[in-house]
Amino acid sequence: MAKKFLSLFRTKKIFSGKITFSCNFQSMEEVKSKFHITDNEFYNEHEVLFTEDMVTAENGLKIRCIKETGTRTTWQRTGTYHWRTGCLQTWNKSGGFTQSGGTWVVEAIFPETWAALWLLHPDYYVSKIGRNHIIPEIDFAESNRKKIDNVVHYGYDKNRYATKGKLRHVHKPDGKLHQYAVEILPNGYNFYCDGYISAKFRSNDPDFVSNEPKYLIINNAVGKWLQEESVFFIKSVKVYE
Repeated sequence: MAKKFLSLFRTKKIFSGKITFSCNFQSMEEVKSKFHITDNEFYNEHEVLFTEDMVTAENGLKIRCIKETGTRTTWQRTGTYHWRTGCLQTWNKSGGFTQSGGTWVVEAIFPETWAALWLLHPDYYVSKIGRNHIIPEIDFAESNRKKIDNVVHYGYDKNRYATKGKLRHVHKPDGKLHQYAVEILPNGYNFYCDGYISAKFRSNDPDFVSNEPKYLIINNAVGKWLQEESVFFIKSVKVYE
């Protein structure tokens, strides 16, 4: 009863303001005009192959992931993969959309696979450590099969991608459409699910927040638990200034 009573006083966030990027995924023409679709690239220790044909759009985006074993030569290497799926992002080396802050909002239905909505920034030089890197990584919705998580990976070590992190389990994959969002602040991040705060992450670590431009990645991938086929559905993307 106490939890139900307190929920009456929760404030639902209505996102508004200047929209700097949006996509409703009505057609592949719209998708290709706004996203780079990864094609013929390995991922996840070369267990996964991203191909463009796993991405389709008609009244919403669908990213299929199928169990398939094959050998492929890519720019990375020649290797054997065991799963094939799709990935798209708003930026690549030839250009695209990036934004340093603001609020990123995506409506999606998560499968019980390793699907994710995440933000990275292009490689940049960090004088403190004397090298280029792309952390922090901001996963404003990432499925680990049992839960959809809010995660921030950050911190640098020459032998590891990231040394620190913050994690919040949000809800179980339920086959329903939800709105996921992250608001990037000078000192941290506010995460939302269906307009309600799901996590507030703050840290005094200097590498926890970056003012570098960021881009959105949407992908479906795998874990050992994956069924033979899954679909990650995305209804819309909006980015606010």
